[in-house]
Amino acid sequence: MRREKEKLSKISLAESETQSGSQLQRVFAQGPMRWSVGVGAGLLVCVVVVIVYVRSQPVKGIKELQEGIRFLGYGDSPKASAQLKLAERSLTGSAEPYLAQLVFFRLGTIREKEGNLVEARQQYEASADIDGPLKAESLLAVARILALTNDESSSASYYRKLLEQYPEFPMSEIIRHRMREK
Repeated sequence: MRREKEKLSKISLAESETQSGSQLQRVFAQGPMRWSVGVGAGLLVCVVVVIVYVRSQPVKGIKELQEGIRFLGYGDSPKASAQLKLAERSLTGSAEPYLAQLVFFRLGTIREKEGNLVEARQQYEASADIDGPLKAESLLAVARILALTNDESSSASYYRKLLEQYPEFPMSEIIRHRMREK
């Protein structure tokens, strides 16, 4: 009886090895297809993650911009500057360039209030380089900073650029009058 059980056990082991072998052969035969499907699914997941991340950057940047403007309203320039720098990283190159323009303009305002006219000019110039709703104000701010640093010829150049591009700018008459005086 024992021998019969051992024989049955060996036979069932041999049958199971044969079945396992054929299953393994089928798996290996389907391997390249399964592998390519797995890689394709993995790449799809990566693409989705990147798209979600890229699309979340403007939302994150807008929140940082709001916080920066809020701190600016409270008169807390260091916190406003820190939040606006974070917003700059998130919004620069976004599909909404006017948001980056607003960040640059606000950073210029902060630097000007701090008395750092070199950085203020850089921020205002970055804002002026973007076609958006603050372009005229940015050109005016650059011209003002240049006048404060006694660079009259560059200042006049920015004033002229402002008047050429925005002849109906609210301060156009004042600017024209001052330029005639000089």
